[in-house]
Order: sequence, then structure tokens, then C-alpha cells
Amino acid sequence: MTEHFPTNAEDMQAIMGRLTYRDDETVEVPVVTGQDTGADLVPRSVKLPGDLDSRCKARAVRLGLSQSAYIRSLIERDLAQAEQHDRPVMWSDLARIVTELNRTA
Repeated sequence: MTEHFPTNAEDMQAIMGRLTYRDDETVEVPVVTGQDTGADLVPRSVKLPGDLDSRCKARAVRLGLSQSAYIRSLIERDLAQAEQHDRPVMWSDLARIVTELNRTA
């Protein structure tokens, strides 16, 4: 079968004339969502230097995660460690996270 794409208004009218609409049939269309589409997720903008972003993205791919999921996992791990020690996150903690990102990417 050769496909014919409309090239003018007459061709388009001919195609439109062959369409039929039915109200008696419901079609279920599956909704596919990814790992970063949960209703409870709040979008955040994080600015990273280009090299760190590239390495973060590569590490996430190697782990089978999106970059957002990978960054979330690092934050969750750090928060869990901070809660165990009952202390606030310090600049040294943030520096350690960045160092870990550099080492693991």
C-alpha cells in the first residue's frame, strides 16, 4: 500500500470526508509515567557546573536512574545520616557530597 500524504486542500478534504466518528466506543489509552512523575514530587532547579552535570548524568545512567532520582538518592542518604547523628547539615557535609559525586561519577 502506498501512503498518500495530502499536498493540497482537496486532498485534505477527501481524507476528512472518509473519517467517521463514533460516540458508542470507549478506547482506553494507557498512561505511562516515568520514575520522576509522582504527584508528591516537587520540582526544584539545581545549578551544577557543566562537568559535574555530565558526570552526574553518566553515573545515573550507569545506575539505571534518572539524574533526578540519583540526586534524590544522595540527598535521602545524607538526610538519613544526619538524622542518625541528630545534627544539622554543615558546609563540610555539602562539600563531602560534592566530593562523593566527583568520586562516584
